[in-house]
Amino acid sequence: MIMSYIKVPSCLILAVTPANSDLANSDALQIAGNADPDGYRTIGVITKVQMQYT
Repeated sequence: MIMSYIKVPSCLILAVTPANSDLANSDALQIAGNADPDGYRTIGVITKVQMQYT
């Protein structure tokens, strides 16, 4: 479903990935790489940088 949106050349792709996971195996980056192989429209966003442990 998402591919129908991100294949459009005029859209930007936000590839959101948690910081505590392996970026090389990120599903978001793999899907973005399929739609935008050169990476001109892709912005990587890393979340959960500070994890609070209680």
